[in-house]
Amino acid sequence: MILIQKKLTIVTFFFGCHMGFCGTIGPLTAEYFGPKEKLYIGAGVGASFDKHTLTTSNTITNFAVKNTTNSSNAVGEVFLGYGYTADNSFYLGGEIGTYFPRRSTTINERLGVSFTNYTFTDNLYIQDYATLDILPGYRVNPNWLIYGRAGLTFSELSLRQPINSAAGTLAFEDSEHRVGGRFGVGLTYKVSQHFAASLDYFYSTYQKFSTNWPLYNINFNDKASSNFVGASIAYTI
Repeated sequence: MILIQKKLTIVTFFFGCHMGFCGTIGPLTAEYFGPKEKLYIGAGVGASFDKHTLTTSNTITNFAVKNTTNSSNAVGEVFLGYGYTADNSFYLGGEIGTYFPRRSTTINERLGVSFTNYTFTDNLYIQDYATLDILPGYRVNPNWLIYGRAGLTFSELSLRQPINSAAGTLAFEDSEHRVGGRFGVGLTYKVSQHFAASLDYFYSTYQKFSTNWPLYNINFNDKASSNFVGASIAYTI
């Protein structure tokens, strides 16, 4: 009789532990493997639609011309993020990332401001070498996450004007580091226990990039912005 009671006690103990274990670990495991939950890494591709407004002026005569141009560039990205969900619904995450390669735009046949009888070509570049974002969102269900994006981009803006043989001018190139702001929206779907696929849109605006070319008394002032649409895959670590 004593032996039977001991066996019943052991069975009851293991059964109770098993139920407690399942009740505790089950929800944590499901939450942990939600899309963009806890620590994750990812990579993606997309298209950036850039707009540049370049004002070129003569620093002595104040004669100026303004050119606006649009271009599209294919870009890649890699990122590292961390997210947390409260009450199985409200989400808050953060991401750091980088985009490559640098994006280019060309202005052709710009009217000269120091050599007014000639036209010139200007090449404009943007390199987003580091980004920092906050992602507030909402989990519709364990598989779907919608979120907003607000953050900063640390970028290098560059201008290059090649040699103009007709005007007899030399080549010029300069660059500056600028901070930009960006905001957008995204949608993430849980593909498997560790993988999630996302679609993103965001708008970026950059600080003005201004540089002087004293040799020809020229000032360049570029105001840039961009719209980005892309897709990415994230892996929950």
